[in-house]
Amino acid sequence: MTNHADPTSIGGRLREERRWRRISMDALAESIDRSIRTIITWENNGTSPNAVDLAKMAKIGLDVGYIITARRSEYRQIDSDAGAIELALSALPQAERRILLLSLIATEFRA
Repeated sequence: MTNHADPTSIGGRLREERRWRRISMDALAESIDRSIRTIITWENNGTSPNAVDLAKMAKIGLDVGYIITARRSEYRQIDSDAGAIELALSALPQAERRILLLSLIATEFRA
């Protein structure tokens, strides 16, 4: 069995995508009418989700194309970049975050 954290596996990408979207195993299982045990099995590469399960995942916002192919659509890549920026900003103290945002706004008006 492949390591569940392996981004080259469907299970690893499913876990990565679920965590990035801040969806718990419980919430995913409930949303697609599966057990938590099934989600664990998928993420540990015991089995893979079927087409119906993948369609349900897409409906709740998971990037199924990425889970299957390891390639993000351009839209999803922009969304991913925005999420990374948001995470980095949230780690800054409020005063530093405000200075950075104000300087970005000032730069936009000068351009």
